[in-house]
Amino acid sequence: MIDVKEVSLSYKAINNGQILEALHKVTLNIAKGERCVLLGPSGSGKTSLLYLLAGLLRPSSGEILIDNKTISGPQEKAALMLQDYGLFPWKTVVANAELGLEVRKAPKRDRKEKVSELLEQLGIKEYALKYPFELSGGQRQRVAIARALALEPEILLMDEPFSALDSLTREQMQKLILHIWQERQFTFVLVTHSIEEAVFLGEKIVILSEGPGKILEIVENKNLAENEFRDTSKFYNQCTLIRRLIEGQRL
Repeated sequence: MIDVKEVSLSYKAINNGQILEALHKVTLNIAKGERCVLLGPSGSGKTSLLYLLAGLLRPSSGEILIDNKTISGPQEKAALMLQDYGLFPWKTVVANAELGLEVRKAPKRDRKEKVSELLEQLGIKEYALKYPFELSGGQRQRVAIARALALEPEILLMDEPFSALDSLTREQMQKLILHIWQERQFTFVLVTHSIEEAVFLGEKIVILSEGPGKILEIVENKNLAENEFRDTSKFYNQCTLIRRLIEGQRL
């Protein structure tokens, strides 16, 4: 579904005008319905690659295709979830969740029905008229998920969506995303610094180098990523493998 072909991305530094390279000749294929995780140190270009997939940035060289069509702008097939949830503090839960549909000029009745169903499914319907500051981190994250899913995306792009949550809430959100994926089978691409999160959620784990980001390794994880294997030896062994690859060690 997604083809990244020899993509590089450069930008001009604000302070001195120097040209810096964020990504260098990245080639990657993501199948329809696949769960892909981008993993690497700070400055490896993970978020830049995510924004390229969303069509918010354009590559300096190379090409990105979705369904065999070159990306030339923001993608209606994709929904983007940001690290800080991206909620407007002056809007209620339901208004925040409807925002994407409102931007796409969906009829008001359709927006209300779709979002009401999602809020109920995500267990936050009772908070529909509350504001973000009245919610916990996990509840705010569910609002962000509702807003993304309301668009019925074929591709869900997530930029460290659980990084601000405590460990138990983070695990709950990971399980929730996995459950929703099992129901809807969309393609998703997740940026994370967490090896454990990558192994739990990713079918394909893409390990990027320090900047400029290059692909060091692509680890297939298809037979391991399940809802209840976090405490197994397979999970531990896979985390150990990923950690050694990131450290530059080859087994």
